[in-house]
Amino acid sequence: MRTETERKGYRPTTVHTYSTIAKPIIAEIGNIRMADITSYHVDRALYSTKSGSKISAERRWTVFRLVLNHATKRKVIDSNPLSFMDAPRAKPQKETRCLTVQELALLIQTAEKFGLMETEIKTLAATGLRTGEMRALKWSDLNPGIPALYVSKTVYQVSGEIGVGPTKTKNSNRSVEISEPLLRELDVHRARQETQAILSPIVNAGRLGMVARVDEGLMFPSRSGRLWGQDDFNIRLRKVANRSGISNPETITAHVFRHTHCTLALANGMDIFHLSRRVGHATIAITADRYGRLTINSQTKGATVIDSLLEAKNG
Repeated sequence: MRTETERKGYRPTTVHTYSTIAKPIIAEIGNIRMADITSYHVDRALYSTKSGSKISAERRWTVFRLVLNHATKRKVIDSNPLSFMDAPRAKPQKETRCLTVQELALLIQTAEKFGLMETEIKTLAATGLRTGEMRALKWSDLNPGIPALYVSKTVYQVSGEIGVGPTKTKNSNRSVEISEPLLRELDVHRARQETQAILSPIVNAGRLGMVARVDEGLMFPSRSGRLWGQDDFNIRLRKVANRSGISNPETITAHVFRHTHCTLALANGMDIFHLSRRVGHATIAITADRYGRLTINSQTKGATVIDSLLEAKNG
């Protein structure tokens, strides 16, 4: 019999995250029979600092509820004690930074100047892809005829191990149309990549030392041609942000470009339904909740500001 993880097809990152959140719960009440758990035990598990964990009560509640709901469904316990309790009040989340047109242009100019993360930044800003989705792209996922990128997988990283798995939601499997300027940028990027492969067959891969470059068909590989780890990606992105002179460079993450893409797309006339499908949200309600205030009554796709920035360079 397959485990629950296998049966529901949870991604490795999801399993790792839930396991991490469960640790302080287990440390506090792991010796209590599930059938004996009361609201008192729940409170202990939610707010205990015994394990030194800084995981919030809200996140613990989410995992605890999933476990107890499943136990109730399987008749392991008669009822879920959380059903009679109020969920912890969520703390206000910090709003994700949204780049202005000027800030985005400055980051792109800096990337071009130093030859660092140039195409990666443009692709993230022009498509709204999640960084894991972008790092999993292969050249075979590019359809130059439309033109579009087919997204069907994502890179995950668990305990230092990097692999490729299914996308975040079923709606994340999608075809993302791209502009002609971005297509030309990708053509230049591919030519540059092929040239580097010929000129530098042996590369310095950091902790791995000098290794032979491989060709796995990745659109955005690491120096050695393999899957690009998130830590290395973030380090190089931070270098661009620091050199750009932009204010608060420490707030520049890969997700900032996704948020910026959504904001600028709506501001330039893209309807919220099209945007939701484009960025792979599980439901249009998620898109509306995050960006509904920016919706403009337009049923045309509209162009994003990034296209005009790409046109300026390629024109």
